[in-house]
Amino acid sequence: MRKFVAISLIFLLFTNWSLALEVNLAKGKEYFLAHEADWKYPDDGLKLTDGRFGYPDYKDFAWVGFTNREQFVALDLRDLYQIDRVSVGFLRSTDEAIFFPVGVAVAISEDGIEWEAISNVIYDYRDLPQNKIVTYKHLVDNVQKKARFVAIRIHGSTWVFMDEIEVWGDNSTKAKPPQGVYVDEIEFDLIDFDL
Repeated sequence: MRKFVAISLIFLLFTNWSLALEVNLAKGKEYFLAHEADWKYPDDGLKLTDGRFGYPDYKDFAWVGFTNREQFVALDLRDLYQIDRVSVGFLRSTDEAIFFPVGVAVAISEDGIEWEAISNVIYDYRDLPQNKIVTYKHLVDNVQKKARFVAIRIHGSTWVFMDEIEVWGDNSTKAKPPQGVYVDEIEFDLIDFDL
């Protein structure tokens, strides 16, 4: 019995230790929107990385809403990290004409100048949740690359609501980034989001 307890404790310690390595590197980090959010569903500069997910209700203050056909977001992790996955949360509420994006593309960079596309998805609405009111997380998995900046391009058709950008990775891989630009100096039109 003691052997079983000892093995169980070692397993729990190892499991908790290994899970603790992966963290949301984006939490509390600075980002820049290319186009301002709508004044009715504003962005305070922190909403998309504050760790708070929106309820499936467009009136929840966690949502940032915009009507631009194309929106860009650039996120600055401040340091260079090994990135495992990136996710962005969206809301669909058909009675309010809020729909999931038509497409989402993600690119990463060490300096904010040279970019590498890691995902470019055009959605087939039949593959997305069909509920009238529902949240959905766009996920880019198995990135396994180093980056300081994450850029996201969102193609919308009407209203698009976002709540949280997450960048998961190992905090112990933190390294000094190469000289680059500030997040608000990123030129979105120079980023090639195509794979």
